[in-house]
Amino acid sequence: MRYDLILMDISMPEVDGVTATETIRRETGPNQETPIVALTAHALPEDLERFRHAGVTDTLIKPLSRQALERVVGANISSATDLPTSETFEVLAMLSEQIGRAETVDLLDQFIEESDNLVQSLSFVEGTPDARHQLSQLAHKSAGSASVFRSQAFAGLLRKLETVLREDETAELPAIAAELETCLSATRKELMECRDDMTPGDGNGNMGETQVQIG
Repeated sequence: MRYDLILMDISMPEVDGVTATETIRRETGPNQETPIVALTAHALPEDLERFRHAGVTDTLIKPLSRQALERVVGANISSATDLPTSETFEVLAMLSEQIGRAETVDLLDQFIEESDNLVQSLSFVEGTPDARHQLSQLAHKSAGSASVFRSQAFAGLLRKLETVLREDETAELPAIAAELETCLSATRKELMECRDDMTPGDGNGNMGETQVQIG
């Protein structure tokens, strides 16, 4: 299947976004010429050059903003229409149209469960370097998911947690844990309200005429 646009996460497990992009460009598949937009939380000038060399068309820095997404979609998809004007609800509605309501709900529930587990795990990591490393990776992943669901406050705290764990600043963990627990409670409430109000998608993974692949 040919997509109009591919959103390629640079920090993916097993195969990173740069390698995946190089593979798509090298092979003669239907998406060899499809615009590929890199998604990353950090990008130095040398990183951007490396992305371009691999075949990346454009780069978006997390957390994503509606304006930045509009710009890159409009620049690379001639048939694109305006994106929804609201935030979390419209993101869920869009996902519902693209992959189906049941799948969207599963993704949302998985994100909430992973976030609960992450917050609960904070009380066990201070003296365990391996546990801090694993939790740092989980915080990075959860921050990306939170940004997708437009839970920007929670995403910001998760990125702060990732930095603290990576740099072994364990003295800050109790304060961050308390902030995360409070923020997660509000985030969960908002997401559940949006999920309950979400209209069912068509269940076929379709999203109008424009097809976007998230890698």
